[in-house]
Amino acid sequence: MSSWQTLVDDLVASGKVRGAAIISAADGAVWANTPTLVLKAGEGAALVALYKNPTLVFSSGVTVCGVTYQGNKGDERSIRGARSTAGVGLAHTGQAIVIGCYTAGQIPGEAYNRVEVTADYLIENGY
Repeated sequence: MSSWQTLVDDLVASGKVRGAAIISAADGAVWANTPTLVLKAGEGAALVALYKNPTLVFSSGVTVCGVTYQGNKGDERSIRGARSTAGVGLAHTGQAIVIGCYTAGQIPGEAYNRVEVTADYLIENGY
């Protein structure tokens, strides 16, 4: 399996997301991130908690890097949010949460797809 850092670097290199991170699904600890996606204190743990009741994303939104995005999808696998021309997609695996943020000029569906493909790769490799 590729390293955690290689996975997030590859997400950004795809051109589909601006920033990426992989965090622990147990406690929200950051395993890898790009300089364009640095979680603020407590955000990882809050994302883990959000997955315990993902439908809360519709009323509370999802906060990443200090920005709260309006939730537009929330289930046990995927959480998504948007704000103006930017957004965030998260995908939960057994042990990790993959996060990708997109911005103006990037297509939301393509960004979400890249996050999901990375999560599938982790699942296939036991994570």
